[in-house]
Amino acid sequence: MRPPIVAAGGVIWRPASDSGTIELLLVHRPRYHDWTFPKGKLHEGESLVAAAAREVGEETGLSVIVGHRMPAVHYRTLDGPKEVTYWVMQPRGGEFVRNREVDEARWIPISEARRQLTYRHDQRVVHELADLPPAVVRVLLVRHAHAGQRKDTDGPDITRPVSERGARQALELAALLTLFAPTRVVSAPALRCVQTVKPLAQSLGLTVEVAPTFGEEAFADNSQPATDLLTSALNSTEDVTVISSQGGVLPALIAGLPSTEAPEPLTPVVAKAGVWALATSGGRVQADYYQPSKD
Repeated sequence: MRPPIVAAGGVIWRPASDSGTIELLLVHRPRYHDWTFPKGKLHEGESLVAAAAREVGEETGLSVIVGHRMPAVHYRTLDGPKEVTYWVMQPRGGEFVRNREVDEARWIPISEARRQLTYRHDQRVVHELADLPPAVVRVLLVRHAHAGQRKDTDGPDITRPVSERGARQALELAALLTLFAPTRVVSAPALRCVQTVKPLAQSLGLTVEVAPTFGEEAFADNSQPATDLLTSALNSTEDVTVISSQGGVLPALIAGLPSTEAPEPLTPVVAKAGVWALATSGGRVQADYYQPSKD
């Protein structure tokens, strides 16, 4: 069987001005005479989420804040099977400019969007959003990047730095995490945890806040303070918090999340430089895992 054509895009939403519901941004493509969501194929070496944000920018002129991931959509085209992964997104700035792909963009109330959309697979996306409204990612749990061997480090393990590979991963993480518009960067005291999120903090003009409660020793003594801080961050209506921690902490925090919804089975395992993006909607936690790139 031919492998599917892989693409990514965004379901852009905003609160409706005259009600407690939301509006979705739909685009019209003159080449196909259709109404759909902005999307497109990946560039070589590009991640799905990066492609989604780029395609939205190219087709709508908007910069966006990435939210939770939707289940992948599958359908057939003249070129073969296609798989599109959508993220819910919020507009951050910019304005629509007619381009060679899209000649019109309209904000449509969610209750009317299904009638406006051309394709059933897009209509199903709206149906899913009606059941579980879009949510803002409030917490990004990051396991520290690759670090050198413990035996090669003089002094206590807390001083072990990231390796050259880890430094590259930290830069990649900064590019990924920026898509979610973080406002706070928090780290366990271990040097490798701080170094993992320092490029992100520097790029955003933020300071890395060192929180001993997310360190392995403090967590082993009493996990409740870390759980309380995570809960508080998830329930925030203002901040988007990045938390960099360790393998002895993150699995327990993830396993303790209440009523979790995830596109794939939720596993507490977090690879080094892996990320869990957490949002809340309808009293449930939306959890998306982002694996580190292979290098």
